Amino acid sequence: MEMNHDEGALHQIEEELGTTIYPGTEIMADVGTHHFVKSSAKSSRVLVPQPSQDLHDPLNWSPFWKMSVMAITTATSFSQGLGPLALAPMFPQLMESFDSDLPGVVQFTGICILVLGFSNFFWIPLQTCYGRRPVLIFSTLICLVSNIWRAVATTYGSYIGACVLNGFGAGPAETSQPEITADIIFLHERGAYNTLYFTAYFGSMIVGPILAGSMAEHFGWRSFFWLNVGLLGLVLILQVILLPETKWHRVHPNETHGAPSTDQKTNEPDPEKSVEVSQHENIQVEMLPDQDPSLHRGGPSKQQFKLWQVDGVTLKSVLNSFWIPWKMLTFPIVMFSAFVVSWTSSCFLTLNLTQSQAFAKPPYNFDSQTIGFFNFAILIGAFIGLATNSPFSDWISMRATRKNNGVREPEMRLPAMAVYVVIMIIGNFVVAFGYEYKWDWRAIVIIGYTAAGIQVAVLPAIASTYAVDSYKPVAGSIFVSITVNKNLWGYGFSNFITKWVQESGFIKPIMMNMCLCTMWFLLCSPPDILCCANTTDIYSNYNSIYTDMANVALVGGTGMVGSHILTSLISNPTVTRVDTISRRTPPATSDTPPAKLTNFVSGDTATWASQLSSLSPTPDIFFSAFGTTKAAAGGFDNQYKIEHGLNVELAKAAHEAGTKVYVLISSTGANKDSNIAYPRMKGEIEEDIKKLGFERMVILRPGLIAGTREESRPFEAGIRFIANWAGKVHSSLKDGWAQEADVIGKAAVNAGLKALEGDVPEGSEKVWTLFGNDIIKYSKEASS
Repeated sequence: MEMNHDEGALHQIEEELGTTIYPGTEIMADVGTHHFVKSSAKSSRVLVPQPSQDLHDPLNWSPFWKMSVMAITTATSFSQGLGPLALAPMFPQLMESFDSDLPGVVQFTGICILVLGFSNFFWIPLQTCYGRRPVLIFSTLICLVSNIWRAVATTYGSYIGACVLNGFGAGPAETSQPEITADIIFLHERGAYNTLYFTAYFGSMIVGPILAGSMAEHFGWRSFFWLNVGLLGLVLILQVILLPETKWHRVHPNETHGAPSTDQKTNEPDPEKSVEVSQHENIQVEMLPDQDPSLHRGGPSKQQFKLWQVDGVTLKSVLNSFWIPWKMLTFPIVMFSAFVVSWTSSCFLTLNLTQSQAFAKPPYNFDSQTIGFFNFAILIGAFIGLATNSPFSDWISMRATRKNNGVREPEMRLPAMAVYVVIMIIGNFVVAFGYEYKWDWRAIVIIGYTAAGIQVAVLPAIASTYAVDSYKPVAGSIFVSITVNKNLWGYGFSNFITKWVQESGFIKPIMMNMCLCTMWFLLCSPPDILCCANTTDIYSNYNSIYTDMANVALVGGTGMVGSHILTSLISNPTVTRVDTISRRTPPATSDTPPAKLTNFVSGDTATWASQLSSLSPTPDIFFSAFGTTKAAAGGFDNQYKIEHGLNVELAKAAHEAGTKVYVLISSTGANKDSNIAYPRMKGEIEEDIKKLGFERMVILRPGLIAGTREESRPFEAGIRFIANWAGKVHSSLKDGWAQEADVIGKAAVNAGLKALEGDVPEGSEKVWTLFGNDIIKYSKEASS
């Protein structure tokens, strides 16, 4: 579900509707007391996902910016897809230029298809981690270079190399636009825009042979690739100037907002700082969900025009992006979508690979230009599909949604495929038997080719939209899975169809391909056989994507170390939600709180434990960097009462709520048996929390905390000066007894996440204590 609700609200909605809300299920109408942001003041249509109130949120962009992004992205898909499959009408000229036979030049297309599919294992991790903008810019640049190479290649091997590079660069044409569509377009509009994508992408493969055949006939086959160079150069300029980054952290169903704070007035000292604070705390108040002052009024920020985004990128997040596409292929919904896209695309590929083989020979004897012009019928069919699918499939799904009390399931789009499946079957029959028995070319082209264009624009769009609606957070990975499946089959099909046609005629290979395509559609008729028979299993599969993600809570986020812990948590992609509890808004979030962050601000510390207990979902990890000073507390007795009492009370609340890992920022020399009051207090805090029995407890015992404090502590300042001087001489002179606050923060987050995964040193399974050199080690590991 792409709506922004906490689990309590979701349960209430489920009870009112009498249904279970699984991932992919969307609420498209107000339910009881739950009101959602609408598409306009006069409309009852609920927007999914619910937009934030940030003007830079791509969902809030003005129509100009949304249309600009979609236009440039569509132009990218078209320009990158124009060249790779345009060779069919030029096969005779290519055979002559490179002294090859027909199967040999067909390999120019086949190898490009194969590399194109697998290239997305490179592009999608980059797109997921660094953004959509750099991927489109650099891939277009590679396509431009490869087309120059194709235009000047003089040997078979050189041309094959150019095809490989072109296939590698054109990978994003098959995967980027659907993810960008999900970034900026609301659910009720996605069907139309996904159909636009498939029309543009497959349209480029249709227009490519038309242009290639005519240009090869009149200006030589190399002129077509110089045309590609010019088109790609224009698109590249538009990308750099007018294509902002659309990647945006949107709250996942499990990333919900905690209770808002209310105005507080207090004269008590801030227990997290040793200086007095303002009588009026900075308060965050959550707006009602149906208030949306930003919708259609926003635009991209300067930050979104940077060449790439690097915030929160780790080696783990990159490796995870490589793994998820393979994992997605084990999900029934993604498998179904991949097979539908693969075989409907291969029905189009059949025409691309066989048109010269059929029409260049008697009784037709058509030249390259004429054969290329036949692809206009496919293009017209694609436009028919674009014009009919959006209203038809949206009407089907909205009708089913209204009958289901405003609850939309992803499967509600699927019945719209039935009409187009029949068109696909008719088209394949006409082409196969028309080729074989030399029917009038008008019947083959007007009926067969037009039907191929209709089905290739519609059926992949419906199937892939179904998968994206079900697993939106991994839309890019879904299209990698689909593309690899499609292009692997396309490569194999291109290898055997020419020889098979030569040996057995056209009917057997084309009918075999059509029957396989039909089989995948029969698997979802009725839909609950495969697509939604076991939504519980689907829900489990969906959640398994996020098993490495963590929800965390933090107390002490306004302090010297705590603020760096918070900064590390916000930037870490493994952390999906952060709840902070404090007397004032943490400085790391005072400007623009990230979407995954909720601050509970209250001067009444007696309410903190109950707030921690009520967090939903329950934090997996609880970080405490909470502390005060004797001077701020008004004596050691008060310091002990505040620091020991509140730390233990909050730890109990976290343990009772089900938190698995507790991370405590303690102090070097902490010992409950110490004769010195401060280390004895720290030691007692450690021991009392150990007794609670968390699954794992992590204790950091830093030495002197180096860094800049807001308040003045002359003695500590002098020691820090010595520490910094020693560190400049050699790090070993400082690391063991003094650590920077940001280093401690990074180490705390890294150790907490490792403890959650069970990745702790032997002998530290229950309690893991990190000293000075350990803190340095795990901070460096987090930064690598």
